[in-house]
Amino acid sequence: MIDFNPWEWEGPKQVAEAFFARLIEEIGRRAPNGDEISARLSRYAAYFTLGASIAESAAAILPLFAPGVGPLATLLGKSLTQAGKQAKAASDARPKNEPLSELRENVSQSIKAMAKTIIVTIDDVDRLTTAETAILFQLLKSNADFPNIVYLILCDREVVARNLENVVSERGDKYLEKIVQLGLPLPKSYPEKLRAILLDGLIEIVRKNDAERLLDRDRLFNLYDHHASSYFRTMRDVKRFLATFATLVPALVHGRDADVDLVDFVGIEILRAFAPDFYESIYCSFIIGVEGLLSEGGEFLKKLAGKREPNDPAMGIFGELFPRFGPQKLLVADMPRVAHSRAFDRYFIFAIPPDQYSGAEENDVLARRTHPGFEKELETARSRGRLQYLLELLLGASPPSAIDGAVEYLAALGTFADTLRPDAGVDDRGSYRTQLYTATVKCLRALNNALWTDIVVTASRKSTGISLPLSFISGIDAEHPAMINDAGISVLRELAAKRIASLQTLVKHPALREILLWWLENGDEAGARRMTETLIESENGLFDVLSAFSVANVFRDGNARRRRSGIHALAEDLDRLVPIRKIIDRLEDVDDDALTWEQRILAEAFRERARYMATQGTSAELQP
Repeated sequence: MIDFNPWEWEGPKQVAEAFFARLIEEIGRRAPNGDEISARLSRYAAYFTLGASIAESAAAILPLFAPGVGPLATLLGKSLTQAGKQAKAASDARPKNEPLSELRENVSQSIKAMAKTIIVTIDDVDRLTTAETAILFQLLKSNADFPNIVYLILCDREVVARNLENVVSERGDKYLEKIVQLGLPLPKSYPEKLRAILLDGLIEIVRKNDAERLLDRDRLFNLYDHHASSYFRTMRDVKRFLATFATLVPALVHGRDADVDLVDFVGIEILRAFAPDFYESIYCSFIIGVEGLLSEGGEFLKKLAGKREPNDPAMGIFGELFPRFGPQKLLVADMPRVAHSRAFDRYFIFAIPPDQYSGAEENDVLARRTHPGFEKELETARSRGRLQYLLELLLGASPPSAIDGAVEYLAALGTFADTLRPDAGVDDRGSYRTQLYTATVKCLRALNNALWTDIVVTASRKSTGISLPLSFISGIDAEHPAMINDAGISVLRELAAKRIASLQTLVKHPALREILLWWLENGDEAGARRMTETLIESENGLFDVLSAFSVANVFRDGNARRRRSGIHALAEDLDRLVPIRKIIDRLEDVDDDALTWEQRILAEAFRERARYMATQGTSAELQP
């Protein structure tokens, strides 16, 4: 018996060479006339290993395989010139005065004379590339079909058939029927058997690490039966997971304690193995605080789930691991559960998603910044926790030098800025919006200052929001107030006012408070007040405004042991646009029982702030 694993080799040429090398080695070592057979087989193999090299580079197979026929005929080549050189090498390698048909017959007779059956097992065929799959089956079909040799191919038949369909003129399964004389499908693994093997295996691994007392079997069985079972469909899935788990557990168990809750760790590892994108989203979401201080869970779950359905098994596992977002809505998680803030990182120590770019990615993202739609790259960076790194990359790199590229770049920065809250960012590096503006100014300074106005105006028109024009007319760049001329400022003011006047632009805008106050302070007081009053007429608009005129903060209780979240209502700012008494009156018209948890918190914060303003006499409408 001869074992051959083609997956260990890369490229059709290496697969062909390794295949014949394995035959030559084993036959030469075991056969009585091994030296003679090996010599003939070596000469025979020279035709086909060089032929495979030509197949890689010329979208053709050596005429020895039959001209223009066979699965390799459609493979795309690298270079006809290279193919010609290889064809010459193949011609030079051919034994003189020994035709291929005669050489093949001699090899066949020598193997037949061994009077032994040679079984060649070929494993992991379903892991090969399309080209590698094609060359392997070409060899088996036409070039290595010798007497007394039986090939046992171990593979996922459906995967191999799909690979072959890319290079043959018929259905892959039909092509296989012509080559495979006897198919032996393995019986499917029954769910009950897979369950028993997996759970027994997990318990045994924990037992070997003297940590069985730390494993809650009931929770483990519930996690598998209700959520995770659909991920384990084959014995390979089970064995692969058990092997990984056995490797990781010793690093987590220390004497009578463990760094993690073992059932939670099983759940996290299931997500890492079978839903890696969701696993990464969980880590990034919690690290960059996507859930927010006010989130009741609904919006956070929608953002985290993406396109996943509510009954997706990954969502079920998430609900079990993070009870706050599960059916029980439990806010407290004990150590060392994954939902506890001090234990969370321990579960991701083996595969924390990168928050930085590789060198190749950096070059790629810098090249794309001058293309339309670069704001999508910024949004992707934010969702993956990479935004700060990307902003530092943009600030440290040389800015675009071409005018058209600079316009696209600035338009993307401005459009993306409209999706950010003014206070969003890393504390010690300034807000994200400030860093975007700094990148904008740096880009302009690298260009002819006579073009600054035209570039900013054109980019502002290309952008879809308000941030870019506002940033150049609101005095943010106090050190360089004359970057845009008066005519340009007038155009930007008109553009900003036109966009602000659209309710669609303002609703849900993360910088709604700053925009309304800018409008109030820049000449159109009546327009700003009318807009605010229009917004609060609807219940949704009312709470949009309240949310915009509030900030979340975190404080400690009297014992300084537990962190609590709260809301600071910026009622004095809102009072400049609409009397705070009108806001309170509108809140009286709202049914508190119909409000969300976040809306109730907002309403109470503004009521409390209004009472304080009344006692201080800071609002003419609220004198005590």
